[in-house]
Amino acid sequence: MNAERILEAVKGCGAKKIALIDDAFDSPAFAEPHAAKLLDFLEDEQSAQARSEAGISEQHAESAIKALNASLYDSDDISRCFDMLYNSYSDGRRTRFDPGGVFSELKGDNLKTLEPLLALLTRSGTLELVKIGRSEDFTEKVKSDTHIIFADFYLIGPEKKLEDLNNNMREE
Repeated sequence: MNAERILEAVKGCGAKKIALIDDAFDSPAFAEPHAAKLLDFLEDEQSAQARSEAGISEQHAESAIKALNASLYDSDDISRCFDMLYNSYSDGRRTRFDPGGVFSELKGDNLKTLEPLLALLTRSGTLELVKIGRSEDFTEKVKSDTHIIFADFYLIGPEKKLEDLNNNMREE
């Protein structure tokens, strides 16, 4: 089935909200090998605007820098900054949010696989897209106003997750 027919079918059924469930939307786990690249990014004045756009306050950046310098790699401040940067990066693989290419290396191929579907769905201009990672509680984001769900069935236990989703939607 070609892309235009899919888009026509989505529009024709009156769908307004679509959920995409895929582990590509999950931030990669921060690990010690990423420390130098993240530290460089957080300290670089040229990255200040990207940090701000990602929602990272100066206070959070400074706290993460202190934790990185102290080799406290399990710090919540580091994880928070890393996750916020990834959330901004994953929306179109925008490299200005990618500290030293870490995200491209770890998740670029997964996100690239989703690009044709995302491009198709955003082309309509009227659909609300909800992106949900594997580690997120999708029952909070997917309600009865969600008309279509695209799920990555390579995730562990999709039958159980979709069963939970169906039960949640019936309760509303």
